[in-house]
Amino acid sequence: MEPPAAHSSARTLDPRGDALLLAVADGRDWPSTSTLDLGGTRLHRKAELHVTLLGREPTASARAKLGDARIRAIAATFDWRWHRTGAGSVLRKTKIEGGAPLPCTSLVEWIELPAFSGFRMALAEAMQLPIPDTLPHVTLYVAGDPAGIGVPDLTTLAVLRQFDLRLPRGDAPPPPALPAALHAAYAAAEYRIPNLSACLHIGHSCASIDAELARRNARRAIVITACNPYSETLAPAANALRQQWLQDELEGAGITTLPAENHDPGGRWPCEPGLLAFDTSADFDDGLLRRFEQHAIVVIEFSQPAHLLLHPSHR
Repeated sequence: MEPPAAHSSARTLDPRGDALLLAVADGRDWPSTSTLDLGGTRLHRKAELHVTLLGREPTASARAKLGDARIRAIAATFDWRWHRTGAGSVLRKTKIEGGAPLPCTSLVEWIELPAFSGFRMALAEAMQLPIPDTLPHVTLYVAGDPAGIGVPDLTTLAVLRQFDLRLPRGDAPPPPALPAALHAAYAAAEYRIPNLSACLHIGHSCASIDAELARRNARRAIVITACNPYSETLAPAANALRQQWLQDELEGAGITTLPAENHDPGGRWPCEPGLLAFDTSADFDDGLLRRFEQHAIVVIEFSQPAHLLLHPSHR
């Protein structure tokens, strides 16, 4: 069963369905990496995206009590526009399939869909049956069950939820103010490139990186990480997923990279994995800063001192 499509107000409900779904356009802004490695579990990108407005059992109850025409009429009173939030979670559950345990994992993004709760409440009132609260989300990646993991209520969600993360998106919110101490930490950090046995410092050039630029006939490079958006500490597994999205985005743009490591010489901050990316453009750099929610990246130009490029909102 499908209610009106996202960003429109007219679509016929499918009476053959066993759940009530809101179709979501799979646009370019969604992370599109085909597979992700989550600690040895291969997550696969879903080909079809939707929001489950009502699961199988409550949908069956609604159809039995109200009928498809009444459900369509209730759905038609709501505005089904939605927005990405960039806030996501990894969910895990062991299902039983064919009498054997099936470990399942889903990576979801919680979305802003004001009609979600109102529609469920309207159905509950019309049926005179309770429908528990839950959160609207889009399942992007799955392992185990290709259908994903149902989240029928908030109690179940609390059990399934393993960790939260931020997903890249072009319209990410601007950063908070950059404290002077944090800016100073970026400036004092060591940016290491293990493959080149290089250790880069802000305000200094690096002979081994200059040699690599010359070898690649590259005019510039950047050091960037996708970890800890706007310096908000995430779980290592969340940062590892974000690094894979960054690597995929750079590769998709034809940009070659080497592994990098961002170190705090004072030991107050844990090491962050990063990438040395060759021959990016200034506009592309700004897009990465916005999309991956980073306060700054390091810019390296041949034989010139390395410098920090701050997020456009900080300039």
